Amino acid sequence: MEHNFNDEKASRRGQYVEAEVDLMKDRMFFTFDTSYGMPSMPGEATRKPEYKEYKIKTVGILEEGTGKQTGGVYAPLDVVQDMIKEKEKKWKVRALNRGATS
Repeated sequence: MEHNFNDEKASRRGQYVEAEVDLMKDRMFFTFDTSYGMPSMPGEATRKPEYKEYKIKTVGILEEGTGKQTGGVYAPLDVVQDMIKEKEKKWKVRALNRGATS
């Protein structure tokens, strides 16, 4: 997992630089932004939604493996469900607002 991070500023310059991350000490957050904060492509008409960043605290690191758990993040189910509901509510409000202005 610790090798799954890259330097965002270097990425914007078109370079891949692996970021040095201390999973137990560094500030960590989760977001639903699958573009990893990268800007929209030039000429793209769609406005990207703003995603909330959820602070997370690392409490342990699983041993590296080859299964599905490698690279995963584990959290209490109720917390994840609340995050999903919040995201869906935001998307619903955004869709309603977009419909009202068209």
